[in-house]
Amino acid sequence: MDHWEELDDAPDFTSAEIKELDKVKELSIDDHWDEDFSHDTLQLIDQAISKQKQVNLENSHMYLLNLMDNPPSGVEIELNEEAVYHRIYYTDTKAELVEKLFKIYNKHVFYGKLPRDRIHIIFNNRLTAILGKCIYSYRQKTCLIKLSDFHLTSAGRLIRTFLHELMHAANHFIDKVHNAGHGLLWKKWVCKAKKIFPHIPEVTRVNGSIKVHYAHKFFCRTCGKCVRRAQRMTEAYRNRMAHRSTVSKCCSSRIRYTHSTQIH
Repeated sequence: MDHWEELDDAPDFTSAEIKELDKVKELSIDDHWDEDFSHDTLQLIDQAISKQKQVNLENSHMYLLNLMDNPPSGVEIELNEEAVYHRIYYTDTKAELVEKLFKIYNKHVFYGKLPRDRIHIIFNNRLTAILGKCIYSYRQKTCLIKLSDFHLTSAGRLIRTFLHELMHAANHFIDKVHNAGHGLLWKKWVCKAKKIFPHIPEVTRVNGSIKVHYAHKFFCRTCGKCVRRAQRMTEAYRNRMAHRSTVSKCCSSRIRYTHSTQIH
């Protein structure tokens, strides 16, 4: 039985129906259970599985809503203590949170087909211009998902970016297409996730709600062309750049460096 564990705590059944389900639970996976029960009992089993799957989906949805920094108005949200704990202590528990999110997304969005042992997930504080990246290794048949420590400073920011990168992984492992980019195959998963979790932020090609603050800017003194950088720089490097006289590539003019003190 594919969803044997789903029969636990099956909701909204009479005592007689629960007794029938208890008989099913006592059987082992190798037993020919479909030959020992009536058609009505088999229908009852299917109902129990469907109802429990719906309950699990609702619990997962509530978990995600409790992680959000600004939950949608007009939606009744039940308290999920585990999600609240992960949201408050995000810095210390983000590795555990990623594993929890992977299980939720893989089960409800990706049919349980994403291989956890072939998907490596790391946080990288050097990713300052993007929120995340999914890199597929043709040689090892694995995916490396990099998440930006610089921008993903809360659980609410993580839930959408991580799902975005898992959709790229799904293109590799499920669709078997390695150059899908943000095309139709990728958008297929976006639509499926939106249907299953309608109240979490919709996944887009560019996470526009998270603005990148470029603290370091280099201007060409002749044409005014600007090159922006967001990464942290040491005091010595900033002082050196402030007095830099290197020529620009655009029109061989001098470079002017500015630094913004705006807090990200």
